[in-house]
Amino acid sequence: MLLQITNCCRMACPHCLDDANPYAPHMTEDTCRKAVAFAKESGDYLLIVSGGEPTEHPKFFDMCRIVSQSGLRFSICSNGMWLGDPKKEWAMEKVAKLNGFCGGQIYSNPKWYRLHNQTVAKWKENGSKWEAMHFVFDTTDIRGMKDIGRAKSCPEALKEAENSKYHNSCLTSCLTLVQSPNSQEFFRLMFMQQRFCTPMVDFKGDIHMSESCLCPSCGNVNKLPSDLLWLEMRKFRPCGGCLGGRRYLTEQDPKMVAARRLLGQA
Repeated sequence: MLLQITNCCRMACPHCLDDANPYAPHMTEDTCRKAVAFAKESGDYLLIVSGGEPTEHPKFFDMCRIVSQSGLRFSICSNGMWLGDPKKEWAMEKVAKLNGFCGGQIYSNPKWYRLHNQTVAKWKENGSKWEAMHFVFDTTDIRGMKDIGRAKSCPEALKEAENSKYHNSCLTSCLTLVQSPNSQEFFRLMFMQQRFCTPMVDFKGDIHMSESCLCPSCGNVNKLPSDLLWLEMRKFRPCGGCLGGRRYLTEQDPKMVAARRLLGQA
């Protein structure tokens, strides 16, 4: 499950599916506790702490400590803007020592990330130090571009979304959920498929079957107990609000037809 502790980010990437920006709000500690409790009660295997850029949260370490104290394993997904910042590097070193921490991914890409060259330079300076703490630096191409958030107004991102062979990220979540007898089996199957970033709990506490806080929500951890949240998640169906979703709803490929029948959208 993805835990979006903030939607704040200073990178301003043109393809951002969360429309993250420097003035976006942060998750409260209370919402974090409820989101983590929901994940644990549901039988999740791994929480991905992300954003926005997670290190932009003024209580980044405290949010990670909440996850650690729950007994859950967790990882960090970041754009690496904290590299070279002594205060943020110190916080990240403390996070890496918490119980349950199992590594971090720093993702950057020369085509989409405005500060890519600076991030690469900072990694070259001290990358071995962070590799020893189980961080990896990933610059591979984005596999499934979504026409969500700022990508809607970026011609290059829209072109990639149109040419993408991938469907909407909520589809796998929905198909796996309706075939799972309980939440524990759902997370086991998602883990086996290496689907670590869906579902997500956003900075407001809203749950999404996708990996974008701009997609429709299934409920909020501040308003509903875990059992009712799972009932709402089971009811959720892909909305067709993105190109991948519209392909899913209209394609006549036998697999897509079968998927729509399984989800009652035939």
